[in-house]
Amino acid sequence: MRRLTRHRSVPGNRRPSISAQVLDAAVWCSVGAFAASVAPAQTPVISPGITADKSRPPATESARRQPATETAIPTQWSVIRIDDTRVGHGRYDERRLADGTVRTRSTMKQSVRRFGEELTIESSLVTHETADGRLLAFEQTTRNPPSSETRLSGRFAGGRVTLTSTVNGVADTTEMPVEPGVRSPLWQERVLGKIDAAADTPMTFRAFLPDLKAVSDVRVTAGGTVDRTLADGMRKRLRAFDVVAAELKQFPFRFFVDGRGEIWASETPFFGRLMRSDRVSAEFALAEGGPAEFDIGNDTLIDVRPLKDPHRLREIVYRVSFPDAFVGDLPPSSSRQRVERIDDRTLRITVTSGGGSPPSRPASGREHLASTQLVQADDFRVRRHADDAIGPLRDPARVADALTGYVGRTLVEKNFSTAMASAAEVAETLSGDCTEHAVLLAAMLRAKRIPSRVAVGFLYLPGRGKLGGHMWTEAFLDGDWKPLDATLGGRPVGPGHIKLADSALSDDAAALTLFLPVLDWSSGVKVDVTTPE
Repeated sequence: MRRLTRHRSVPGNRRPSISAQVLDAAVWCSVGAFAASVAPAQTPVISPGITADKSRPPATESARRQPATETAIPTQWSVIRIDDTRVGHGRYDERRLADGTVRTRSTMKQSVRRFGEELTIESSLVTHETADGRLLAFEQTTRNPPSSETRLSGRFAGGRVTLTSTVNGVADTTEMPVEPGVRSPLWQERVLGKIDAAADTPMTFRAFLPDLKAVSDVRVTAGGTVDRTLADGMRKRLRAFDVVAAELKQFPFRFFVDGRGEIWASETPFFGRLMRSDRVSAEFALAEGGPAEFDIGNDTLIDVRPLKDPHRLREIVYRVSFPDAFVGDLPPSSSRQRVERIDDRTLRITVTSGGGSPPSRPASGREHLASTQLVQADDFRVRRHADDAIGPLRDPARVADALTGYVGRTLVEKNFSTAMASAAEVAETLSGDCTEHAVLLAAMLRAKRIPSRVAVGFLYLPGRGKLGGHMWTEAFLDGDWKPLDATLGGRPVGPGHIKLADSALSDDAAALTLFLPVLDWSSGVKVDVTTPE
């Protein structure tokens, strides 16, 4: 994607924050735009944030022949479960406008626990489409109370899309070329019933995925007929359809459709479990449930051999076995981490405490010094904390260590109720978990002109025999990227960190793509560890 124009505007007096598109730091609602259908019975209403484009003629002859009236399908409701545990509900609305175009609104509310604390995500996706699914405009909103909402809107015209992303009260507008005829991420839901189940060739189309700010190939394959019991006990005979977006291959969806083409259920893998959505009545969907039972923190840890203090060891070798052929990107190799593919299902990752030769081209660019919507190095609170942390220090290595220790000491309220906050919000609230420590430290490093990025992967939990998803920071010092972990109080980073990806967090979409490799490890992975004698 190539950015051609950019404009920022700052509304007055809004509390800075960002909700992750995915629960547990950008994973939960990545299902979001493409899969706002994880609740297949959600329904879009006309949104005041998207106005009709009066200058745009209907795109098809069939649209031009529509009567000058508006029609709406009945609102559809769904209940969302992880395996058999209820975690939320969804709603879907669809309205055909007088000009033949279609507006949809898909909303979801989901609550789980994260290391014992309740985490709630609310999301909505509104689309304006032609009758054949070509996307004219959209607006996506995400809320993670008590944080304020974030919003992404887009308008398609003349082979371009204009995107406006609002994070922390700052509106950032970009423009990029887009191929003509790109479809809505919800379009397949209106055509599943029309696909020939006996066809040998899957249906494919190109759709815009708001979460990624990108166009992706989407493949729809018809499957067999099954008897399925829905969440409310209703049994129905339904046909299965598999839907996969190439850019979100970690979230393959299976929809279950009746003979009239109506979706009654969907499911997708989720950290070794199934996230399910069943169409139900409004009363069933909105009924009060018990406290959130699924814990996205504790329930997704990976078992390993307990080590008393893995972070003080010189080296750990991880042998990672996947239940099926590993098709994801290999974790990066560096001066501290060596990755080898043993066979199509096995990786060997050797992590050391450092001291090896730096990579030949350890890439540090302007993006690692830039102030962005997530890493606001120019925020006055971030700069004030950076000044307080270093005092008279000027040596970059000593500055980096001082900033790391300061963040670890200053974020006194450790909580897991926020999926992911931006640096500016963390600088104000001084609370959060590893993601908040990492982004604040990255911003403070940039405020002192030290290139920074964040890294994600797994952390060895001392004494527990578990690997847990984790984020930390890296600073470019002496020609190499040095890992810094403010969550651990600034102690040196040893071989207890397995790195899967890194990012400069140039925009809010980068937060989602950064966490996608973690999902490759989420189902049936076995990890054996060895250490030097």
